[in-house]
Amino acid sequence: MKSLVHIDPKIKQRVTYVQNNYGVSLSDALEYVVTNNIALWAKVYVDWEARDYQIPIVTECKKSKKLVLRLGRRLGKTDSMCIAILWYAYTQYNKGDNNQYDIVIATPYETQIDLIFKRLKQLLAMSPVLTSLITKDVQHKLVLNINGIDSNIIGFTAGANNSSGGANSTRGQRADLLVLDEADKP
Repeated sequence: MKSLVHIDPKIKQRVTYVQNNYGVSLSDALEYVVTNNIALWAKVYVDWEARDYQIPIVTECKKSKKLVLRLGRRLGKTDSMCIAILWYAYTQYNKGDNNQYDIVIATPYETQIDLIFKRLKQLLAMSPVLTSLITKDVQHKLVLNINGIDSNIIGFTAGANNSSGGANSTRGQRADLLVLDEADKP
């Protein structure tokens, strides 16, 4: 808990509150508090620490139904997005009634999907816990099994000029979380 105070100065109070109000052990209370905060979860599970301006981004990822980021190059948008994707896959936050959790990532270009999945795999490799949950790893699809429920992370290219069908490849896809990257107008 001491190593997380610089990310959340009130972590001790939060853990104590959960312990006292829900009658759970210290380790269960700490797990709840960590899993409930994307920045804390990222530090504990993938040893990724958000920069000061990324903390509001990953925090807002959990709070908002719609989030648009407009930042300059090389500021960590893709990293923040990948952390949020993994957190959603792990927690299955706002899961629907069916027995799976689907995350769809759509970008206009194959190179961007490749970059996102490369980074997702790098982050997963940093976590023995998350690595042990992977049941499928093919080009643009990852499946993590969380307590018997699959979290599917699927990438599509949606560019209109894409030779493999472009936007048609995303048509009819179900998503608990939809991530659009590089969705600017030409």
